[in-house]
Amino acid sequence: GGRSKLAGSEMSSGSSNDVNYWRAKAEEYKQCLEEEREEFKDFQMNSKELETELETQLELLETKNAELQVKLERMSIDAETHNEKHDSSAAKLNRQITSLQDELTTLKADKLKQQQYVRRLEQVNDDLERSKRTALASVEDIENRLNQVIEENALLENELYEKQELDVCVQRLKDEVRDLNQELTHRTLPPTSPENMD
Repeated sequence: GGRSKLAGSEMSSGSSNDVNYWRAKAEEYKQCLEEEREEFKDFQMNSKELETELETQLELLETKNAELQVKLERMSIDAETHNEKHDSSAAKLNRQITSLQDELTTLKADKLKQQQYVRRLEQVNDDLERSKRTALASVEDIENRLNQVIEENALLENELYEKQELDVCVQRLKDEVRDLNQELTHRTLPPTSPENMD
């Protein structure tokens, strides 16, 4: 009876140890669970904060992305406008260059025409100079010949005057000779009588 009582007390003692052990284990697990739960809460809180922070960063990034998109579009429009202006300026510049080249070609042609005209004028001027020299020489020659003719004419006039004077003188002498002959005839012929006429 005593053995069974002892065994019973040992058994009860063993059972009591087991219960305490498992109770301790349960308490340990409970504490671990609490710690895990606390850690999970912390994790959840941290996750929430992290999520909020990430959402905030994402919103900031989306806002920045939207701003960059607007800026990109604006820059694209500016670039397109700049390209259009550049193309317009380039086209305008090309038109100006073409116009200037045409003007230069026209000016070169005009210059060539003027040079040819100047050469023709110089040729005409040279011809006129030669003609003038020839004319002057001819005038000088004609003047010399005219002076010579005038001199000869003066001599002829003198000779003619002398001849006229000589003619007058000869005529006067002829008249005198005739008068003398008549007078002589009158003097030498006998007077006529009626008898002689018969």
